[in-house]
Amino acid sequence: MKYRDNKFVGYQDKQRNGEFDYYHNKSERALKREREKKLILFFNKNLHHRKVEKDWWDSLSDDDKDRVIRSYENQEIMMNLNDDEFLWSNEEFFDTWEEWIDHIRSEYKPDMIKYRELKLKKLGI
Repeated sequence: MKYRDNKFVGYQDKQRNGEFDYYHNKSERALKREREKKLILFFNKNLHHRKVEKDWWDSLSDDDKDRVIRSYENQEIMMNLNDDEFLWSNEEFFDTWEEWIDHIRSEYKPDMIKYRELKLKKLGI
């Protein structure tokens, strides 16, 4: 007698019909952990060596973090272009990374309550 697993058969049918993709298969918690890991990796790889404060980054909202990432990617593209290549962009472009960091700090304000709590936690208060 051949064993038939009904749950597995149903799972295969959903995959065939396109009802089951990468994001439907994951829980909200797993998606949140992946997003947090992506943000931590972005900070460690791109912003940490540019002297951006970790507490400042952690106290930004998720939307602001996405905007900073988008701005960083556009800035990187514009910095890597040669002088003879000109690419039109809606994003603001800066000549140095220090100017970009100053702009980001002035443009995106952290949640001051969370920022203060992170600072006090470092002091042990």
